Amino acid sequence: MNNSLLPIGSTPLEKKLSQTFSAISDIPVPIHLLWQAKHCPEHLLPWLAWSVSVDEWDSEWSDETKRNSILASFSIHKIKGTISSIRRVLASAGYGDVQILENLSAIQHDTTKSYNGDYVHGSTESHWATYRIYLNCPMSIEQGEQVRRLLANTAPVRCHLVGLHFEQANNLYNNQITYNGEYSYGVA
Repeated sequence: MNNSLLPIGSTPLEKKLSQTFSAISDIPVPIHLLWQAKHCPEHLLPWLAWSVSVDEWDSEWSDETKRNSILASFSIHKIKGTISSIRRVLASAGYGDVQILENLSAIQHDTTKSYNGDYVHGSTESHWATYRIYLNCPMSIEQGEQVRRLLANTAPVRCHLVGLHFEQANNLYNNQITYNGEYSYGVA
């Protein structure tokens, strides 16, 4: 008995492919669970992340962070290019809540702003769409580069990152730590 839906004039290759693909329904894999970040096996998470356009992926992340990045991808892409998408992508990558200071060149000196390096005072050459990010967690140089990649994929192209700051240092100088370029002094 021929269970094939192929026409009579099908080539031997088409017939073999039809037999092979008809056996796929006998495999006991719940395909619908593979598309759910909560139920997908861990070794398949990179493929799921790729299929839902996760912009940044790190194989060193914890299982929970990987699944959160996949879950957040949908909402990030809905609002991509907004302040809330930047906050959400950094939070899903494990960097927590951030402070975003934007439109830095629009500040006029009126004695209410201090010269603290956050704002550009009197510069007419600076771009109008500039911003700084302040993170509340310590970072290495490698993590700073990752945050820059995340921002490049999420922030609007017209905006320019002029500073990536964090409050805490991973290590304090105590004559025991060498200057090997792994960590910075609070600005990455």
